[in-house]
Amino acid sequence: MNKSILIYICVFNCIVALAKEPELIFSSSVRELNEAFNWSKKTALSFAHDGTDPVGLWYEAALPNREAFCMRDIAHQSIGGEILRLSDHNYNMLIKFAENISASKDWCTFWEINRYNLPAPVDYVNDEQFWYNLPANFDVVQACYRLYEWTGDKEYLYNPVLVNFYEKTLNEHVKAWKLEPDNLMIRPTHLNTKLPFSDDTKFNRARGIPSYIESESGFSLAGDLVASIYAAFNAYSEVLTIKGDTERAESFKNKAQEYKSLINDKFWNSKELHFNLFWSSVEGSFIRNDIPMAGETYYVWFDALDTPAKSQITIDRILEAENNVENLSHLPLLLYKYGMPEKAYEMIYVLRSHRRNEYPEVSYGMIEGITGGLMGIQPKASMNLIQTLPQLASDEQWAEMSNLFVINSLVDIRHEGNHKSIFVNNSEKVLKWRASFYGEYDKIYLNGKEYSPKYGVDIMGNIYSYIDVEVKQREKQVCNI
Repeated sequence: MNKSILIYICVFNCIVALAKEPELIFSSSVRELNEAFNWSKKTALSFAHDGTDPVGLWYEAALPNREAFCMRDIAHQSIGGEILRLSDHNYNMLIKFAENISASKDWCTFWEINRYNLPAPVDYVNDEQFWYNLPANFDVVQACYRLYEWTGDKEYLYNPVLVNFYEKTLNEHVKAWKLEPDNLMIRPTHLNTKLPFSDDTKFNRARGIPSYIESESGFSLAGDLVASIYAAFNAYSEVLTIKGDTERAESFKNKAQEYKSLINDKFWNSKELHFNLFWSSVEGSFIRNDIPMAGETYYVWFDALDTPAKSQITIDRILEAENNVENLSHLPLLLYKYGMPEKAYEMIYVLRSHRRNEYPEVSYGMIEGITGGLMGIQPKASMNLIQTLPQLASDEQWAEMSNLFVINSLVDIRHEGNHKSIFVNNSEKVLKWRASFYGEYDKIYLNGKEYSPKYGVDIMGNIYSYIDVEVKQREKQVCNI
Protein backbone atom coordinates (compact mmCIF):
# COMPACT_ATOMS: atom_id res chain seq x y z
CA MET A 1 0.00 0.00 0.00
CA ASN A 2 1.18 3.56 -0.76
CA LYS A 3 3.04 5.06 2.20
CA SER A 4 1.05 8.32 2.10
CA ILE A 5 -2.20 6.33 2.26
CA LEU A 6 -0.92 4.44 5.29
CA ILE A 7 -0.06 7.72 7.03
CA TYR A 8 -3.50 9.09 6.25
CA ILE A 9 -5.19 6.00 7.66
CA CYS A 10 -3.04 6.16 10.80
CA VAL A 11 -3.85 9.84 11.42
CA PHE A 12 -7.56 9.25 10.73
CA ASN A 13 -7.64 6.36 13.19
CA CYS A 14 -5.89 8.47 15.83
CA ILE A 15 -8.43 11.26 15.42
CA VAL A 16 -11.32 8.81 15.67
CA ALA A 17 -9.78 7.21 18.78
CA LEU A 18 -9.31 10.60 20.44
CA ALA A 19 -12.87 11.58 19.59
CA LYS A 20 -14.18 8.50 21.42
CA GLU A 21 -12.37 9.39 24.65
CA PRO A 22 -14.57 11.13 27.23
CA GLU A 23 -13.82 14.84 27.30
CA LEU A 24 -11.73 16.38 30.09
CA ILE A 25 -14.05 18.66 32.05
CA PHE A 26 -13.30 21.12 34.84
CA SER A 27 -16.13 22.76 36.74
CA SER A 28 -16.39 24.70 39.96
CA SER A 29 -18.59 27.06 41.94
CA VAL A 30 -16.53 30.01 40.61
CA ARG A 31 -17.69 31.14 37.17
CA GLU A 32 -14.52 33.08 36.36
CA LEU A 33 -12.39 30.05 37.19
CA ASN A 34 -14.45 27.87 34.85
CA GLU A 35 -14.06 30.46 32.10
CA ALA A 36 -10.29 30.62 32.67
CA PHE A 37 -9.92 26.84 32.44
CA ASN A 38 -12.14 26.52 29.38
CA TRP A 39 -10.31 29.35 27.62
CA SER A 40 -6.95 27.73 28.46
CA LYS A 41 -8.09 24.33 27.24
CA LYS A 42 -9.49 25.67 23.96
CA THR A 43 -6.46 27.89 23.37
CA ALA A 44 -3.86 25.23 24.22
CA LEU A 45 -5.52 22.62 21.99
CA SER A 46 -5.65 25.12 19.13
CA PHE A 47 -1.84 24.97 19.08
CA ALA A 48 -1.79 21.17 18.62
CA HIS A 49 -1.21 19.70 15.14
CA ASP A 50 -2.51 16.42 13.80
CA GLY A 51 0.67 14.66 12.68
CA THR A 52 0.46 15.44 8.96
CA ASP A 53 3.50 17.74 9.08
CA PRO A 54 6.94 16.22 8.36
CA VAL A 55 7.89 16.52 12.04
CA GLY A 56 4.92 14.37 13.09
CA LEU A 57 2.74 15.17 16.09
CA TRP A 58 3.63 18.49 17.68
CA TYR A 59 2.16 21.57 19.31
CA GLU A 60 3.36 25.13 19.21
CA ALA A 61 5.77 26.00 21.98
CA ALA A 62 7.63 29.08 20.85
CA LEU A 63 6.84 32.65 19.82
CA PRO A 64 3.43 32.77 18.10
CA ASN A 65 3.46 32.16 14.34
CA ARG A 66 6.95 30.69 14.39
CA GLU A 67 5.52 27.21 13.63
CA ALA A 68 8.04 25.57 15.93
CA PHE A 69 8.62 24.10 19.36
CA CYS A 70 11.44 25.22 21.64
CA MET A 71 13.27 23.16 24.27
CA ARG A 72 12.57 25.54 27.13
CA ASP A 73 8.89 25.92 26.30
CA ILE A 74 8.29 22.19 25.80
CA ALA A 75 9.97 21.43 29.14
CA HIS A 76 7.50 23.81 30.80
CA GLN A 77 4.37 23.07 28.73
CA SER A 78 4.63 19.28 28.73
CA ILE A 79 2.62 18.50 31.88
CA GLY A 80 -0.12 20.81 30.67
CA GLY A 81 0.06 18.86 27.43
CA GLU A 82 -0.37 15.57 29.30
CA ILE A 83 -3.42 16.91 31.12
CA LEU A 84 -4.87 17.74 27.69
CA ARG A 85 -4.01 14.22 26.41
CA LEU A 86 -1.24 15.33 24.08
CA SER A 87 0.97 12.46 25.25
CA ASP A 88 2.00 11.39 21.77
CA HIS A 89 2.83 14.98 20.89
CA ASN A 90 5.05 15.33 23.97
CA TYR A 91 6.84 12.09 23.31
CA ASN A 92 7.48 12.85 19.64
CA MET A 93 8.87 16.32 20.33
CA LEU A 94 11.15 15.15 23.13
CA ILE A 95 12.48 12.33 20.97
CA LYS A 96 13.24 14.91 18.25
CA PHE A 97 15.33 16.92 20.69
CA ALA A 98 17.05 13.83 22.08
CA GLU A 99 18.00 12.31 18.73
CA ASN A 100 19.66 15.53 17.54
CA ILE A 101 22.19 15.85 20.37
CA SER A 102 25.66 15.68 18.81
CA ALA A 103 29.37 16.16 19.39
CA SER A 104 29.51 18.64 16.49
CA LYS A 105 27.22 20.92 18.50
CA ASP A 106 29.23 20.31 21.69
CA TRP A 107 26.47 18.04 22.94
CA CYS A 108 23.70 20.55 22.41
CA THR A 109 20.69 19.70 20.29
CA PHE A 110 18.44 22.02 18.27
CA TRP A 111 17.05 24.89 20.33
CA GLU A 112 13.92 25.03 18.18
CA ILE A 113 12.52 22.52 15.67
CA ASN A 114 9.88 23.53 13.15
CA ARG A 115 6.98 21.72 11.52
CA TYR A 116 9.23 20.65 8.66
CA ASN A 117 11.41 18.64 11.05
CA LEU A 118 14.26 21.11 10.66
CA PRO A 119 16.06 23.37 13.11
CA ALA A 120 14.22 26.70 13.01
CA PRO A 121 16.21 28.94 10.61
CA VAL A 122 15.77 31.94 12.89
CA ASP A 123 18.02 30.16 15.44
CA TYR A 124 20.27 27.94 13.35
CA VAL A 125 22.69 28.26 10.43
CA ASN A 126 24.85 25.18 10.96
CA ASP A 127 26.45 23.21 13.79
CA GLU A 128 28.97 26.02 14.31
CA GLN A 129 26.47 28.86 14.30
CA PHE A 130 23.29 28.47 16.33
CA TRP A 131 21.41 29.95 19.26
CA TYR A 132 21.46 27.95 22.51
CA ASN A 133 20.60 28.60 26.15
CA LEU A 134 22.54 26.14 28.29
CA PRO A 135 19.82 25.34 30.87
CA ALA A 136 17.79 23.66 28.07
CA ASN A 137 19.36 20.17 28.07
CA PHE A 138 18.99 19.94 31.82
CA ASP A 139 15.43 21.25 31.79
CA VAL A 140 14.46 18.54 29.30
CA VAL A 141 16.02 15.80 31.47
CA GLN A 142 13.88 16.92 34.41
CA ALA A 143 10.80 17.23 32.19
CA CYS A 144 11.17 13.63 31.02
CA TYR A 145 11.30 12.38 34.60
CA ARG A 146 8.22 14.44 35.49
CA LEU A 147 6.43 13.01 32.46
CA TYR A 148 7.20 9.47 33.58
CA GLU A 149 5.74 10.13 37.01
CA TRP A 150 2.62 11.66 35.42
CA THR A 151 2.08 9.00 32.76
CA GLY A 152 3.81 5.80 33.86
CA ASP A 153 5.18 5.55 30.31
CA LYS A 154 8.39 3.53 30.68
CA GLU A 155 9.73 4.84 27.39
CA TYR A 156 10.90 7.82 29.43
CA LEU A 157 12.99 5.40 31.50
CA TYR A 158 14.28 2.96 28.90
CA ASN A 159 14.09 4.37 25.37
CA PRO A 160 17.72 4.26 24.16
CA VAL A 161 17.45 7.61 22.37
CA LEU A 162 16.32 9.32 25.56
CA VAL A 163 18.79 7.46 27.76
CA ASN A 164 21.59 8.53 25.43
CA PHE A 165 20.40 12.13 25.77
CA TYR A 166 20.36 11.91 29.58
CA GLU A 167 23.82 10.36 29.72
CA LYS A 168 25.39 12.71 27.17
CA THR A 169 23.86 15.73 28.87
CA LEU A 170 25.09 14.85 32.35
CA ASN A 171 28.54 13.80 31.21
CA GLU A 172 29.85 15.07 27.85
CA HIS A 173 27.68 18.21 27.76
CA VAL A 174 28.74 19.17 31.29
CA LYS A 175 32.43 18.72 30.38
CA ALA A 176 32.20 20.52 27.03
CA TRP A 177 30.78 23.65 28.64
CA LYS A 178 32.88 23.48 31.85
CA LEU A 179 29.85 23.04 34.08
CA GLU A 180 31.45 20.78 36.69
CA PRO A 181 31.04 22.21 40.22
CA ASP A 182 34.75 23.06 40.45
CA ASN A 183 34.70 24.93 37.12
CA LEU A 184 31.46 26.89 37.41
CA MET A 185 32.88 30.01 39.06
CA ILE A 186 35.99 30.16 36.84
CA ARG A 187 34.54 29.15 33.45
CA PRO A 188 35.07 31.68 30.63
CA THR A 189 32.24 33.95 29.56
CA HIS A 190 32.31 32.44 26.06
CA LEU A 191 33.12 28.84 25.19
CA ASN A 192 33.01 26.70 22.04
CA THR A 193 32.65 29.68 19.72
CA LYS A 194 35.06 31.56 17.47
CA LEU A 195 36.98 34.36 19.14
CA PRO A 196 37.39 37.23 18.58
CA PHE A 197 33.79 37.83 17.53
CA SER A 198 33.22 38.55 13.88
CA ASP A 199 30.27 40.48 12.45
CA ASP A 200 29.88 37.94 9.66
CA THR A 201 29.55 35.01 12.09
CA LYS A 202 25.98 34.69 13.28
CA PHE A 203 25.17 33.65 16.88
CA ASN A 204 28.78 33.99 18.12
CA ARG A 205 27.57 35.47 21.39
CA ALA A 206 24.53 33.19 21.67
CA ARG A 207 26.11 29.76 21.14
CA GLY A 208 25.84 28.67 24.74
CA ILE A 209 24.21 31.45 26.77
CA PRO A 210 24.74 30.42 30.43
CA SER A 211 21.18 31.37 31.41
CA TYR A 212 17.61 31.58 30.15
CA ILE A 213 17.86 35.36 30.56
CA GLU A 214 18.62 36.85 27.15
CA SER A 215 18.35 40.55 28.00
CA GLU A 216 21.64 40.68 29.92
CA SER A 217 25.28 40.14 28.92
CA GLY A 218 28.76 40.16 30.42
CA PHE A 219 28.21 37.28 32.82
CA SER A 220 29.84 33.84 32.72
CA LEU A 221 27.30 32.02 34.89
CA ALA A 222 23.76 32.54 36.10
CA GLY A 223 21.96 30.93 39.00
CA ASP A 224 19.16 29.58 36.83
CA LEU A 225 21.71 27.47 34.93
CA VAL A 226 23.11 26.00 38.15
CA ALA A 227 19.57 25.29 39.38
CA SER A 228 18.74 23.50 36.13
CA ILE A 229 21.85 21.32 36.44
CA TYR A 230 20.88 20.43 40.01
CA ALA A 231 17.38 19.48 38.88
CA ALA A 232 18.65 17.27 36.04
CA PHE A 233 21.12 15.35 38.22
CA ASN A 234 18.45 14.92 40.86
CA ALA A 235 15.86 13.77 38.30
CA TYR A 236 18.22 11.27 36.71
CA SER A 237 19.05 9.91 40.13
CA GLU A 238 15.33 9.22 40.57
CA VAL A 239 15.18 7.56 37.14
CA LEU A 240 18.10 5.28 38.03
CA THR A 241 16.51 4.44 41.39
CA ILE A 242 13.29 3.39 39.66
CA LYS A 243 15.34 1.23 37.28
CA GLY A 244 17.12 -0.43 40.21
CA ASP A 245 20.58 1.06 39.52
CA THR A 246 21.01 2.21 43.11
CA GLU A 247 24.78 2.68 43.03
CA ARG A 248 24.74 5.12 40.12
CA ALA A 249 21.60 6.74 41.50
CA GLU A 250 23.48 7.58 44.69
CA SER A 251 26.37 9.03 42.69
CA PHE A 252 24.06 11.33 40.71
CA LYS A 253 22.20 12.31 43.89
CA ASN A 254 25.48 13.33 45.53
CA LYS A 255 26.46 15.36 42.47
CA ALA A 256 23.06 17.07 42.51
CA GLN A 257 23.68 18.04 46.12
CA GLU A 258 26.96 19.70 45.15
CA TYR A 259 25.13 22.01 42.76
CA LYS A 260 22.38 22.72 45.30
CA SER A 261 24.96 23.56 47.96
CA LEU A 262 26.75 25.88 45.56
CA ILE A 263 23.52 27.80 44.92
CA ASN A 264 22.63 28.10 48.59
CA ASP A 265 26.16 28.93 49.71
CA LYS A 266 27.72 30.94 46.88
CA PHE A 267 24.70 32.63 45.29
CA TRP A 268 22.98 33.56 48.56
CA ASN A 269 23.61 37.20 49.45
CA SER A 270 23.68 36.99 53.25
CA LYS A 271 24.09 40.76 53.62
CA GLU A 272 21.07 41.79 51.56
CA LEU A 273 19.15 38.52 52.16
CA HIS A 274 18.39 37.44 48.64
CA PHE A 275 19.91 35.31 45.90
CA ASN A 276 22.31 36.82 43.40
CA LEU A 277 21.77 35.76 39.80
CA PHE A 278 24.66 36.78 37.53
CA TRP A 279 28.32 35.93 38.16
CA SER A 280 31.26 37.30 36.17
CA SER A 281 34.45 35.25 36.26
CA VAL A 282 36.26 38.23 34.69
CA GLU A 283 35.31 40.54 37.55
CA GLY A 284 35.34 37.78 40.13
CA SER A 285 32.04 38.97 41.57
CA PHE A 286 28.28 38.98 41.18
CA ILE A 287 26.90 41.74 38.99
CA ARG A 288 23.59 43.61 38.62
CA ASN A 289 22.08 42.45 41.90
CA ASP A 290 20.39 45.68 42.94
CA ILE A 291 16.87 44.81 41.75
CA PRO A 292 14.75 41.63 41.67
CA MET A 293 15.23 39.68 38.44
CA ALA A 294 12.74 37.47 36.60
CA GLY A 295 15.40 34.78 36.27
CA GLU A 296 15.17 34.14 40.02
CA THR A 297 11.97 32.23 39.22
CA TYR A 298 14.08 29.23 38.23
CA TYR A 299 15.48 28.83 41.73
CA VAL A 300 11.98 27.73 42.78
CA TRP A 301 10.95 26.16 39.47
CA PHE A 302 13.82 23.70 39.95
CA ASP A 303 13.27 23.33 43.73
CA ALA A 304 16.88 24.34 44.33
CA LEU A 305 16.60 26.20 47.64
CA ASP A 306 17.34 24.64 51.00
CA THR A 307 15.00 26.47 53.39
CA PRO A 308 11.39 27.68 53.25
CA ALA A 309 12.59 31.14 54.32
CA LYS A 310 14.84 31.44 51.27
CA SER A 311 12.03 30.20 49.05
CA GLN A 312 9.61 32.80 50.48
CA ILE A 313 12.10 35.61 49.98
CA THR A 314 12.65 34.50 46.40
CA ILE A 315 8.94 34.19 45.59
CA ASP A 316 8.34 37.68 47.02
CA ARG A 317 11.15 39.11 44.88
CA ILE A 318 9.79 37.38 41.77
CA LEU A 319 6.44 39.08 42.32
CA GLU A 320 8.26 42.44 42.49
CA ALA A 321 10.29 41.82 39.33
CA GLU A 322 9.49 42.91 35.79
CA ASN A 323 8.28 39.55 34.53
CA ASN A 324 7.70 38.73 30.89
CA VAL A 325 4.70 36.60 30.00
CA GLU A 326 6.80 33.43 29.70
CA ASN A 327 7.94 33.86 33.29
CA LEU A 328 4.45 34.73 34.52
CA SER A 329 3.12 31.50 33.01
CA HIS A 330 5.09 29.50 35.61
CA LEU A 331 3.49 31.30 38.52
CA PRO A 332 0.02 29.72 38.87
CA LEU A 333 1.64 26.35 39.63
CA LEU A 334 4.55 27.79 41.65
CA LEU A 335 2.41 30.04 43.83
CA TYR A 336 0.16 27.13 44.77
CA LYS A 337 3.14 24.86 45.31
CA TYR A 338 4.92 27.37 47.52
CA GLY A 339 1.91 28.10 49.72
CA MET A 340 0.47 31.30 48.23
CA PRO A 341 -2.95 30.17 46.92
CA GLU A 342 -4.53 33.65 46.95
CA LYS A 343 -1.73 35.01 44.74
CA ALA A 344 -1.96 31.95 42.49
CA TYR A 345 -5.69 32.53 42.11
CA GLU A 346 -5.03 36.14 41.11
CA MET A 347 -2.29 35.14 38.66
CA ILE A 348 -4.69 32.89 36.73
CA TYR A 349 -6.84 35.94 36.00
CA VAL A 350 -3.83 38.15 35.28
CA LEU A 351 -2.69 35.70 32.62
CA ARG A 352 -6.18 35.26 31.19
CA SER A 353 -6.37 38.98 30.41
CA HIS A 354 -2.68 39.54 29.59
CA ARG A 355 -2.01 41.42 26.35
CA ARG A 356 0.27 38.53 25.28
CA ASN A 357 -2.00 35.71 26.33
CA GLU A 358 -1.64 34.20 22.85
CA TYR A 359 1.82 32.97 23.85
CA PRO A 360 1.38 29.15 24.08
CA GLU A 361 3.06 28.82 27.45
CA VAL A 362 0.28 30.90 29.05
CA SER A 363 -2.58 28.48 28.40
CA TYR A 364 -0.51 25.38 29.18
CA GLY A 365 0.77 26.98 32.40
CA MET A 366 -2.76 27.83 33.51
CA ILE A 367 -3.93 24.26 32.85
CA GLU A 368 -1.12 22.85 35.00
CA GLY A 369 -1.63 25.49 37.68
CA ILE A 370 -5.32 24.68 38.10
CA THR A 371 -4.81 20.90 37.94
CA GLY A 372 -1.62 20.51 39.95
CA GLY A 373 -2.09 23.54 42.20
CA LEU A 374 -5.73 24.40 42.91
CA MET A 375 -6.83 20.75 42.63
CA GLY A 376 -3.53 19.55 44.12
CA ILE A 377 -3.34 16.54 41.81
CA GLN A 378 0.19 15.13 41.87
CA PRO A 379 0.74 11.63 40.45
CA LYS A 380 3.72 9.41 41.14
CA ALA A 381 3.66 6.51 38.69
CA SER A 382 6.68 4.89 40.35
CA MET A 383 4.38 4.24 43.34
CA ASN A 384 1.12 3.86 41.36
CA LEU A 385 -0.09 6.75 43.52
CA ILE A 386 -2.17 9.88 42.89
CA GLN A 387 -2.05 12.49 45.64
CA THR A 388 -4.67 15.20 46.04
CA LEU A 389 -4.18 18.27 48.23
CA PRO A 390 -6.85 20.90 47.52
CA GLN A 391 -6.22 24.64 47.76
CA LEU A 392 -9.59 26.21 47.11
CA ALA A 393 -10.05 29.82 48.16
CA SER A 394 -12.65 28.91 50.79
CA ASP A 395 -14.53 25.97 52.25
CA GLU A 396 -17.68 27.26 50.60
CA GLN A 397 -16.28 26.58 47.14
CA TRP A 398 -16.18 23.30 45.23
CA ALA A 399 -14.25 22.16 42.16
CA GLU A 400 -14.02 18.94 40.18
CA MET A 401 -12.19 17.41 37.23
CA SER A 402 -13.86 14.66 35.24
CA ASN A 403 -12.15 12.27 32.84
CA LEU A 404 -8.60 13.21 33.82
CA PHE A 405 -6.11 10.81 32.22
CA VAL A 406 -3.22 10.15 34.58
CA ILE A 407 -0.92 7.13 35.12
CA ASN A 408 -2.65 5.56 32.12
CA SER A 409 -5.95 5.71 34.02
CA LEU A 410 -9.15 7.74 33.79
CA VAL A 411 -10.23 9.35 37.06
CA ASP A 412 -12.72 11.88 38.43
CA ILE A 413 -11.72 14.08 41.38
CA ARG A 414 -13.94 16.48 43.31
CA HIS A 415 -13.14 18.77 46.24
CA GLU A 416 -15.80 20.30 48.44
CA GLY A 417 -13.94 23.10 50.11
CA ASN A 418 -10.59 21.95 51.48
CA HIS A 419 -12.17 19.44 53.83
CA LYS A 420 -13.76 16.79 51.58
CA SER A 421 -12.48 14.96 48.49
CA ILE A 422 -14.08 12.37 46.22
CA PHE A 423 -12.06 10.05 43.97
CA VAL A 424 -13.59 7.88 41.23
CA ASN A 425 -11.44 5.29 39.44
CA ASN A 426 -12.88 4.80 35.95
CA SER A 427 -9.96 2.65 34.77
CA GLU A 428 -9.39 -1.08 34.64
CA LYS A 429 -6.64 -1.19 37.26
CA VAL A 430 -6.31 -0.59 40.98
CA LEU A 431 -4.92 2.81 41.99
CA LYS A 432 -3.61 4.19 45.26
CA TRP A 433 -5.12 7.52 46.27
CA ARG A 434 -3.30 9.68 48.82
CA ALA A 435 -6.13 11.84 50.13
CA SER A 436 -4.45 14.85 51.75
CA PHE A 437 -5.70 17.92 53.62
CA TYR A 438 -3.70 20.86 54.97
CA GLY A 439 -3.57 20.84 58.76
CA GLU A 440 -2.72 18.40 61.53
CA TYR A 441 -5.81 16.31 62.26
CA ASP A 442 -6.19 13.33 64.57
CA LYS A 443 -8.63 11.54 62.28
CA ILE A 444 -9.75 11.35 58.66
CA TYR A 445 -13.01 9.76 57.58
CA LEU A 446 -13.14 7.34 54.65
CA ASN A 447 -16.71 6.65 53.53
CA GLY A 448 -17.82 7.65 57.00
CA LYS A 449 -15.40 5.37 58.85
CA GLU A 450 -12.72 6.92 61.08
CA TYR A 451 -9.00 6.38 60.37
CA SER A 452 -5.79 7.64 61.96
CA PRO A 453 -3.92 9.76 59.41
CA LYS A 454 -0.24 10.08 58.66
CA TYR A 455 1.47 13.44 58.29
CA GLY A 456 3.63 15.06 55.67
CA VAL A 457 5.07 18.49 55.00
CA ASP A 458 5.09 20.41 51.74
CA ILE A 459 8.12 22.21 50.34
CA MET A 460 7.42 25.20 52.62
CA GLY A 461 7.16 23.06 55.74
CA ASN A 462 3.36 23.25 55.99
CA ILE A 463 1.85 20.14 57.60
CA TYR A 464 -0.83 18.11 55.88
CA SER A 465 -2.70 15.01 57.04
CA TYR A 466 -3.33 12.08 54.72
CA ILE A 467 -4.41 8.49 54.33
CA ASP A 468 -3.59 6.12 51.48
CA VAL A 469 -6.65 4.50 49.97
CA GLU A 470 -6.79 1.57 47.57
CA VAL A 471 -9.33 2.44 44.88
CA LYS A 472 -10.43 -0.54 42.82
CA GLN A 473 -11.70 -0.56 39.26
CA ARG A 474 -14.91 1.43 38.81
CA GLU A 475 -14.89 2.34 42.51
CA LYS A 476 -15.71 5.63 44.28
CA GLN A 477 -14.10 6.67 47.56
CA VAL A 478 -14.93 9.66 49.76
CA CYS A 479 -12.56 11.24 52.31
CA ASN A 480 -13.18 14.14 54.66
CA ILE A 481 -11.77 15.69 57.81
